[in-house]
Amino acid sequence: VFACNGLMNAGTSATDIKEDLLRDQMKTVNFEGITGFVKFDDMGDRLASYKIQNIQAQSGSSGRRLAPSDVVIVTAAVFDAAEQDPEDSIKIQAGSQMYWMAGEFGSTVPSLLTA
Repeated sequence: VFACNGLMNAGTSATDIKEDLLRDQMKTVNFEGITGFVKFDDMGDRLASYKIQNIQAQSGSSGRRLAPSDVVIVTAAVFDAAEQDPEDSIKIQAGSQMYWMAGEFGSTVPSLLTA
């Protein structure tokens, strides 16, 4: 809708709004939608944001095998593909610690996983 509106405001006839013209216009559109910020890449794919959820043992749980009642799902971070700076594309939630596959808790990626 925003892409069509932009083209029509620029004087493009509604019958001419199709195919490559519409796709190219969609690449320039960005707005705040119901599900968050909406922006498209050069291929026309939406640059979305995603919750990164982490399964963690509840306090008081013990052992290597945990029952479903012993775990909690935590939204530990958010990945935002529309972020221009790759360093800022993953934001760890304030006060959140991730349980990494290296067996460590922390708010940064363990060096063992980045080497």
